Amino acid sequence: MVNQDHLEVYGGIDTHADTHHVAAIDATGRRLADVQVPATAAGYQAALRFLRSWPGLVKVGIECTGSYGAGVSRAMQVAGIAVDEAQRRCSLVLVESAHSWAGSL
Repeated sequence: MVNQDHLEVYGGIDTHADTHHVAAIDATGRRLADVQVPATAAGYQAALRFLRSWPGLVKVGIECTGSYGAGVSRAMQVAGIAVDEAQRRCSLVLVESAHSWAGSL
């Protein structure tokens, strides 16, 4: 069993006009969990709650921080979470789910 208190966790957010897909992975790239949230202020807060549920959260890679990801990026930064711009097809993290990014760690 993995002790979540000592696990380095990285978040990734795949952004779209209406929804954002949020994932948590460990330092080896293993998917821990993921959720889909609406691309609204309430959705940004839901993404924050999800990511903060991982005590070892190091940073979050967010796609398109200048457009679809601008709002969620601001919400993360205001909450004190380190944010990196994740480039499409060359992401900081690989979201392994039904709605995955193509890329590598």
